[in-house]
Amino acid sequence: NTVHALRGASFAIDDTGFFAVMGPSGSGKSTLLHLAAGLDKPDRGKVIIDDYDIGAMSQRALTRMRREHVGVVFQRFNLIATLTARKNVALPGVIDGRPRKWINERVDALLDELGLADRADHRPDALSGGEQQRVAIARALLFEPKLLLADEPTGNLDSATSERLWSQLQTIAGRHAMTILMVTHEPAAVAHCRRAFVLGDGVCKGDFEVEGLDASGVASRYQQFGR
Repeated sequence: NTVHALRGASFAIDDTGFFAVMGPSGSGKSTLLHLAAGLDKPDRGKVIIDDYDIGAMSQRALTRMRREHVGVVFQRFNLIATLTARKNVALPGVIDGRPRKWINERVDALLDELGLADRADHRPDALSGGEQQRVAIARALLFEPKLLLADEPTGNLDSATSERLWSQLQTIAGRHAMTILMVTHEPAAVAHCRRAFVLGDGVCKGDFEVEGLDASGVASRYQQFGR
């Protein structure tokens, strides 16, 4: 059977800040994120990021664009178990052939910003889930991307750790003047965002401003799109 994960979902973000895509399981959230990251190509339509039509790019050009302009944070962290936090963050720079001095200075600054300076030489198995996720975020920020994509980044974390991470993403978006797009089904996560786009049955059903709403307010607005 043919499965249409998305059915012409369309929306645009033309500003920096922390944004969310909300939707139930199976609504197409992860597929949308994979398309935005250039990990998948759409069957039709376009995905435009910073004036790049990523669906029309060669694989080599797409890889470089993704490396330099788009950061991705996955729910399962995807850290290399045999490398320390510092080496995990540095790895994309090493692969890209960046100067060692630049890599070291950038990695140290990111680990310090994310409160991981004293955990830099620990491997993933010696870090908490929240610490591992912050290492993954630091790695995604190495090249100072204009867009950071986060796929259910707190799905494996407890509520207190999740709350701290959402606040940190909100701060990062403002401090680095970048756009962060997070897919989630959690109203508490969306409460930290500027705007939420609601996805259902593979289409964008609409969006709403989040400012001034707490988790219950977000849940109430979200439910209105299901009626």
